[in-house]
Amino acid sequence: MLLVNHYAGQRGTVETYNRKQRAIDQLRPLFDYLETHYREPISIEGAAEVMGMSKSHFMRFFKHVTGHPFVHYLNHYRIAKAQALLATIEMSVAEVSQEVGFGDQSYFGMPFRKLAQISPLQYKRQYGTR
Repeated sequence: MLLVNHYAGQRGTVETYNRKQRAIDQLRPLFDYLETHYREPISIEGAAEVMGMSKSHFMRFFKHVTGHPFVHYLNHYRIAKAQALLATIEMSVAEVSQEVGFGDQSYFGMPFRKLAQISPLQYKRQYGTR
């Protein structure tokens, strides 16, 4: 009986984990879509369409599951791809910006700086191939 009482509090944790995992699995079509289309313009409406949801339902669901708004997540995703390119391939910052789906190089610098704490050019100089 002591073991049952001891582990009773953990039951909710397992159920919460399983529920969260199912929600993440529900987003799998969107994650797969992002992997192949992140270079292209992706709107919230387009992401909602991939998921077969209304825009408002998608925005609530995505933030609930990931903890971040979709645009924030997409920027993080693209910046991570940009960091990999800047560190491994001889491309200009402008080319990398275009390659990862930021149409405007000056805008690219703002979220990059915010997330990486340095500019894209500084990142390239610090981590790029020599």
